Amino acid sequence: RYISKHAKKGYDCIKLYENFSERDYRKAMKAAKELNLYTVGHIPFSFGLDGAISVEMNEIAHIFVLVQELVDFDRDKNLSPEAWWPYLADSFVKMNSNSLDFSNDDFRRRLRERTNILVDKLRETEIIVCTTLVMIETATSEGKGYAGQIFKGRKELATFFRNLCRDLFSELAQAGIPMVLGTDAGRLSGVIHGTSLHDELRIVTDCGFSPYQAIAACTKNAAKVAKAMTGKNDFGTIEAGKRADFILVNQNPLEDVSNIQDNRGVMAAGRWFEKSELQKMISLP
Repeated sequence: RYISKHAKKGYDCIKLYENFSERDYRKAMKAAKELNLYTVGHIPFSFGLDGAISVEMNEIAHIFVLVQELVDFDRDKNLSPEAWWPYLADSFVKMNSNSLDFSNDDFRRRLRERTNILVDKLRETEIIVCTTLVMIETATSEGKGYAGQIFKGRKELATFFRNLCRDLFSELAQAGIPMVLGTDAGRLSGVIHGTSLHDELRIVTDCGFSPYQAIAACTKNAAKVAKAMTGKNDFGTIEAGKRADFILVNQNPLEDVSNIQDNRGVMAAGRWFEKSELQKMISLP
């Protein structure tokens, strides 16, 4: 009833979180599919990636939620929403023989085996994965946002988790799993809107994407997601009949993705903004 009410208001997607019971998750997904709503979200702790695949979720909202597939934990545990991720973090330490030295060869081998299984599962689906790696970097290096609290005073665990998410991205990229760029910007994450996308571009190119792949993930690929949500595909590429959105840059971003920041101006929905005008718009009074 709740999902139907919001669908009538014009919502075109629904986001599901990991704390759903299997029963409620399946009911919510069934309702969303019947209403033709795009489904995006976290992987439910109750029944994992296999469950999300079985109900044909459209998009996984963050790479970091996939790491639960790499660790041993009790899916039937009765925990509050805030307690689950600290519990998973502790489960990695326990899986590593209660050691914070995550270079252990046996531990790394087990992670590799599980990563291969995870990638193979995703390869057989049409699920899209959103990156949001800058949020993990902000949480683990600066201790910001809700995720940052998990790693407070646990430097080794923070470094391990950040590297694990980066490695997982690299494996997904190598396997050709479809991805879109996102940053999870907002007050809860501690990530700043706008500029954080440039950080995300930097991270994904550091981790294996070519500049073209990185740019396509936040333009062409993002437009495909919007089409799946709304039925419209009017941005993301420059062609007749689409919205006039582009950045005019001074140097080739296909050689270095950071060249996107060195622009002469921006065309947004057919309106041209000179660089000087853009700078005025973002300047503090």
